[in-house]
Amino acid sequence: MRNLFRALLFLAVLAVIPSCSKSDEKPSALIIYKLRVNKFPPLKSTGAEWDSQSYYDGEPDLQLRLSADSAYLYNRAPDAFEDATAGYYSYDFLLANAITITAEDDYSYKLSLYDLDTYNSELMGEVAFDPFEEAAGFQESFSVKNGDVAFQVFVYYIF
Repeated sequence: MRNLFRALLFLAVLAVIPSCSKSDEKPSALIIYKLRVNKFPPLKSTGAEWDSQSYYDGEPDLQLRLSADSAYLYNRAPDAFEDATAGYYSYDFLLANAITITAEDDYSYKLSLYDLDTYNSELMGEVAFDPFEEAAGFQESFSVKNGDVAFQVFVYYIF
């Protein structure tokens, strides 16, 4: 019964979201529910492989972090993709707990991609962005990129 109620509630929310007028109205908040890594550098800036030790295959283990100023909003090592291949696939990070950002928030947001290793993680690249500026068209997702890294942020809007 509880699952039926959740399913009906979810369908009701989906039915309401498209009916919101988006022409001149600005959202009061947005909800981030999924992050996607579309691009990352295949090698370190030195030309070395990310995991070049003999017991690794050289491919990075992707860990994604979303931060607001210095606080992590999303930073889950268990969600890392092991041995990711650059240039061939996109990697989706589904957020177990969606992140709500209100229009009044005055934080600096940043997506950072790391190669997760046993003793330390290496920064592969990062992008600073303003969620409301990037999402100005009120699409289901928006893209942010910087150099060798590119991400897609999937959102719902609250008007």
